Amino acid sequence: MNNIMKKIYSLIIIASLVGAVSIVNAAPNVVFTDVPIDLEVCPRLPSTNIANVKVAGTISSPGYDFIIVKVFRDGVLQTPVSTQALVYSDNQASFNLSTSIKAEFANYDFTIAAILNSTETIIATANDVVGGDVFLVNGQSNAMAANYHSQSANGNQSRFLRSFGTHHEVPASVTSDLNWHLADGDMLFGQGAIGQWAIRMGRLLINETGIPLAIINNSRGARAIEYFQRNDSNPEDIETNYGRLLFRARNAGVTNNIRAILWYQGESDEGNAESHETGFIELYKDWLADYQRIEKVYIHQLRTGCGVDQWNVDLRNRQRIMPDEFPDIEIMSTTGLNAHDGCHFYYYDGYKELGEFDAALVARDLYGSTNSYNVEPPNVDYAFFNDNSRTNITIVMRNKIDSLVWESGVENYFKLENSLVNITGGEVASNTVILHLDGNGSVNIGLTYSGHSGSGPWVLNGKGVGLLTFYREVVYMDSGPVDPPENLAAIPLSYSSIYLKWSPVPNVVTYLIKRDNEIIASSPSPNFVDVNLSKATEYCYQAASANPNYTSAWSDVKCAATHANPPDSLLFEDTFNVTGGGNINYNYNEAGRQSGSLAPLTYSTFNALCVCITNEGPTAGKAKSSILLSNAAPPLMSCGFSPDQNFTNSGDFIIEYDITRSSDEYWASVEFGHNSQNVGPWSPDGGMSIRFENDGFYVVQDGAANATGVFVYSALSVDTLKVKIVVSQTDFSGMGDVQIALFVNNQPYPLYKDPGWNRPRYIYSRAGGFINNYISFRSGFYDTNYPGHLYDNFKISTVDSSFDFISGWTDDASSSIASSKSYTHTINLGAKTNIIINDVVFNGLGSNTISGAGWELYYFGWRPSKPFDATSFPFHVETNSILLLDKAFYDWVSDSSLTISGLAPGYPYKFTLYNGSIGGGGAPPRDSYFAASPGGKVELIDSLKFGVDRGSLLTFNYIAPENGVFSISATARDIGDNSAWPWYAFSNEEIEIIPEPIGIWIVGFIPPFLKGVRGIFNGLLGGN
Repeated sequence: MNNIMKKIYSLIIIASLVGAVSIVNAAPNVVFTDVPIDLEVCPRLPSTNIANVKVAGTISSPGYDFIIVKVFRDGVLQTPVSTQALVYSDNQASFNLSTSIKAEFANYDFTIAAILNSTETIIATANDVVGGDVFLVNGQSNAMAANYHSQSANGNQSRFLRSFGTHHEVPASVTSDLNWHLADGDMLFGQGAIGQWAIRMGRLLINETGIPLAIINNSRGARAIEYFQRNDSNPEDIETNYGRLLFRARNAGVTNNIRAILWYQGESDEGNAESHETGFIELYKDWLADYQRIEKVYIHQLRTGCGVDQWNVDLRNRQRIMPDEFPDIEIMSTTGLNAHDGCHFYYYDGYKELGEFDAALVARDLYGSTNSYNVEPPNVDYAFFNDNSRTNITIVMRNKIDSLVWESGVENYFKLENSLVNITGGEVASNTVILHLDGNGSVNIGLTYSGHSGSGPWVLNGKGVGLLTFYREVVYMDSGPVDPPENLAAIPLSYSSIYLKWSPVPNVVTYLIKRDNEIIASSPSPNFVDVNLSKATEYCYQAASANPNYTSAWSDVKCAATHANPPDSLLFEDTFNVTGGGNINYNYNEAGRQSGSLAPLTYSTFNALCVCITNEGPTAGKAKSSILLSNAAPPLMSCGFSPDQNFTNSGDFIIEYDITRSSDEYWASVEFGHNSQNVGPWSPDGGMSIRFENDGFYVVQDGAANATGVFVYSALSVDTLKVKIVVSQTDFSGMGDVQIALFVNNQPYPLYKDPGWNRPRYIYSRAGGFINNYISFRSGFYDTNYPGHLYDNFKISTVDSSFDFISGWTDDASSSIASSKSYTHTINLGAKTNIIINDVVFNGLGSNTISGAGWELYYFGWRPSKPFDATSFPFHVETNSILLLDKAFYDWVSDSSLTISGLAPGYPYKFTLYNGSIGGGGAPPRDSYFAASPGGKVELIDSLKFGVDRGSLLTFNYIAPENGVFSISATARDIGDNSAWPWYAFSNEEIEIIPEPIGIWIVGFIPPFLKGVRGIFNGLLGGN
């Protein structure tokens, strides 16, 4: 057999009998240039979560045919197996193979072998290899963060948290260790030593993300910034701290895959603030050169002690403002940590908490965590005297949505520089600190916050992160003239809205907004959304600043044009607005009354004699289902129209339309999910019908004669109804169920009655779903002298989910409740007493009536006479938060809905249900379908998803409609005891808009640029 045939034959054996060949121990002469080793963390590509593993080198033993690389995931062989044929030249053959592994909690073993005929000779192995992310740590002794006080951090150790080489300042100790190790948090120096706050941070990150991590720490105590600099002529100079870290990173194979560097240094630079700043910037630039894909640098601001003078805050202030110059730098405070010996920290209430703060910040920046509240340390934005006597100072923080905590006595660590007045006390309000002075403080050269050594008191945010110290911040005078806003920008959001923003102006109470030279609104924040605009139209804006005594001049004029096209989610919309006079047929109007990706569309009519669009009188701009015809012999029993389109673009969609009825009409229906056009509510061809009749009477039909429910509600006897039908199914294959919810005027209404209990239920589950989706509007009437039914604003859109079910609500800190937020509603449903969480009052008064100011909780069939006592369930929720789960309204077997009102139209909100997952007979799941009036998919949510007796948060993000009403409804999937969802408490908060100049939004849906602000907006984006 010649050599080529031998290689082909061997390849056949490899492909069909991997693992069945014989293995010998005699190893050929092989030199590897790339090969995995035990415990290695191979850097992943974040976009794919895949890590590539290379095997490359040269074999100098002729005669071998193939190199084969076998990969075992937790002991299971992965296929296909990588092989490469060897081609020799001068008795040498090079090889270069690449395989990939997923970054996950799984260990991969590698076997590399050379094959001669059917004999496999193992030439290398590697065990417990993982894919993951890599971080570097450096600085002084608080970066080393060893076990200085006999409080071990190694309870955070994990087989998926590792380090490379030996942490040491002796070059020989570093160069002699080219191995991977499990990370150790307690050692000062040694193999795998990474420090206590680093190991705590790493453990939390792997727990949250499921991604293994490597952390390489090369810090050294009691060293100034010069010690850490690079030898530019030899960056890997092993005699330098910089070179030793770079040596370890290069030999670990991670230099081009560092996610972030965390830095804690500067105590040895005390008194040399400018030198420290210059040295750090040089170091930062060198990092960017040698670790070219680094994404973030995290600086820890120093604190008083360990050589840092309390009132010499210049160096610390330079650290604070470093991120203002370099956007990839973030700052973390070290105030607020109580277990401090004057230089270093204990583990508990010290390095442990610091690691937790770092983990939250890193998770937000690099892993898309939605835990974005109270993650950054409080950082001063500006300060001003808030009264004419100049005896009170308000300090406004940069993060407007975080909460603050004031601990009595911390006023002693604020100082008004070069002033004879003293700061005697203080308090917090939302995201501001208010300082009280014992005299007029007008004469000063700035305000300083120094912090201190040891334990509290502190100014903290809602999660315990301390206020960053600052130096000589200017204190502005309030109630004087204010400057006009600068940097006004007008950004089109949609074909009907424009977003305005401008730079904040100090000492402002509100801003005025002009559109086309007319004042249209005011805003307390430096931004505003102008809604209900015409598409493809230019508008021009100005803004002015105002405080109680002065209004500024108007800003420069900025203009923007709304988008010409609707969002991609909008399949079709017809306003029925027409030009000209008289009666217009149902064909589309080329003046642009139709919008959407499927527009323009024509219609087919049923009984065309009695349908039209008119531009006359009170019916102008509406579709009309009857018309006076001299040749029409009454009664004309039915009229109808249907767009010439099968709307099967998405299984999840919303149908919306307005209907106006006269008192003598008979009925008006909408048909959807049908196989053909212009069907009536009695049609057997596969769809659903909702038929509105007189006096609040409506009928729901599934098929020809299957009435799922007949309902009467006085609220539906009004003339005009805004109907919204939310439909959710996987697709139109007819293989899965479909869920349907109905909202009229943003209130939920039932769609069927359970045959066993004969009680109304909100969300209807229809077996098999729809296979087509023709939509028809039909009406029947007796008196042709009435104008009949008027249809307006017909729209069909695709939708995404706007629900977010979040686990981990365990206490006040994790509740996301903050006094800095603006709430329209905070209600404790089950109790009669108020509950205070993070200075936010949850109103319990009147809850036993299941209604209050601007809200109502409704149960079909019956209302419980008293709240359900939930105190017997051992919820894993602590502090005041447990009081929200003390009582619940729970109807055992029926459906429920919550409606809140008084909202600002066009404004974004976040609705939250606070849930305790009671086990109820130990029979999970306890799941319910949820639907919300602004839209979004109908979602099946299991209250036990995160475990029995656990706290969780169910949130929904939305934009308030024009009537300012929001509703959410729930239907338990399985009726009966231990099925329904208990209702404990809810809140509704205003959301500050911080958009980017892209995309658009529509009422009822949230654009993706808001997701980054609040972590969880699911909505529709599109347009030009």
